[in-house]
Amino acid sequence: SDIKNKVTLVWQPIKNASSYTIYRSYSKSGTYKKIGTSSHPRYIDKTAKYGVVYYKIKAGSRWTAPYKVYHRLNSPDVTVTHNAKGCAVLSWDKIQGADKYKIYNLKYTSSGYKLTRIATVSGTSYTYKKLGGYDKNLVVRGVYSKNTKCNSTGTAVYGVRRVAPKSKVVSADIKYELGDYYVNGELYHYKDYYGKVAVKTVYLNKKGKSLYIELYRSTTKDGTYSYIGSVCVYNDTDSSAPSKSKYTSTSVYYIRDEYASPGETYYYKALGWNSNGESIDGTPKKITYPSEEG
Repeated sequence: SDIKNKVTLVWQPIKNASSYTIYRSYSKSGTYKKIGTSSHPRYIDKTAKYGVVYYKIKAGSRWTAPYKVYHRLNSPDVTVTHNAKGCAVLSWDKIQGADKYKIYNLKYTSSGYKLTRIATVSGTSYTYKKLGGYDKNLVVRGVYSKNTKCNSTGTAVYGVRRVAPKSKVVSADIKYELGDYYVNGELYHYKDYYGKVAVKTVYLNKKGKSLYIELYRSTTKDGTYSYIGSVCVYNDTDSSAPSKSKYTSTSVYYIRDEYASPGETYYYKALGWNSNGESIDGTPKKITYPSEEG
């Protein structure tokens, strides 16, 4: 067997043998070099190259026939992030011995599971672009082209889906509304200030799900962000909502910040979300409102 750069050899004990010497070659009829000894019928080879490896065991003057081992590549450690468009990005470190990687769709069946190859890449990442709210199970496998029996068994990644695209804060202005109120029969006038925050989605796919943008605000860059409000960019199920066909990724939308004050500095973050999931712009937008109406 082979696990994480190691080949574990186990063989039937040889009668009256008190120790064993292990030899290795990379071809059946090639030169076998001594790699170690063991007092038990078991040995772990930590230095074997990937691919087909042959072993012989010697006990006294007796030799075993060659053992053929398919030393598989390691399986990758896969992480999942999402890009600005909301696409799932699978990333992994380069696997020693792999010259490319195959990505499979994993589907469980009544008899076990089925792997369907969906992509082959030479780099160490893959972007899953398909739309839809259904989770996908994917497998990433390192490929050893000299002998595919030495491919890695693969790493399964569960629940892969495309989420809402990222959104961002573009700018903001301070505005006000005039109002009146009475005190003891006397009329007074006031200005009710608010922030008019411009937001946009960085990407709009008209075949996608509904898309909303939520706005969050903090008084410090690394502070706690509180919900301010939201806007519907488009809705694919509500006929009374704005038609998604009239919007593009360059369209700007406005969210009202009722509690913004003239001359104050705030930090805003925009979050895009739909039924598939959410994505937030990790870089806050710093806004300092003018002391008068913008």
